Amino acid sequence: MAFGVLSLKDYYDELDAAELRERQELAFEAALRMRDRLLLQEVWEDRGVDPKEATLTMRNGRCRRRAELPPFDQVLHSGTGR
Repeated sequence: MAFGVLSLKDYYDELDAAELRERQELAFEAALRMRDRLLLQEVWEDRGVDPKEATLTMRNGRCRRRAELPPFDQVLHSGTGR
């Protein structure tokens, strides 16, 4: 994710207000769709997680600390890729 932010910075600096707003709306819609997908029961069942517990955790905003995540997820959520 950090790579995308860095690589697109110059591009986004050149957009006018309407173009920037269009991209913001697209990113927001994509985030909503990803969130909604995580609320699907089969996503959690496929990974061996209790769907009710996962949904409750997401809705309450409770999340494990990064140090408690698996190594790949730690890197994914670090914002630096390291």
